[in-house]
Amino acid sequence: MTKVVEETKKVVKRAEQSASEAGKAVSKKVEQAVEATKEQAQKVANSVEDFATNLGGLPLDRAKTFYDEGIKSASDFKNWTEKELLALKGIGPATIKKLKENGIKFK
Repeated sequence: MTKVVEETKKVVKRAEQSASEAGKAVSKKVEQAVEATKEQAQKVANSVEDFATNLGGLPLDRAKTFYDEGIKSASDFKNWTEKELLALKGIGPATIKKLKENGIKFK
């Protein structure tokens, strides 16, 4: 009986070690994913800032609204009507006017 208990303890210890190693591996993968996500978020933030600048200094929140809708360049506005743009949250006549003043053309 003692031998069975000792063998069981060894199996449990190996299982705990394996679980610990697996936990470390998962933790490392999570850290890598978090880092990759941060890098991607920074790229998007930089892209939105560049996009806002290219649209004549449009406020970032409005540029992000467009960016999130797939409008990532001045030429992308050609696929949208003014009415469709005005339906987006935070986009009003003043924004449309500013876009027009900066040479943006709509559908």
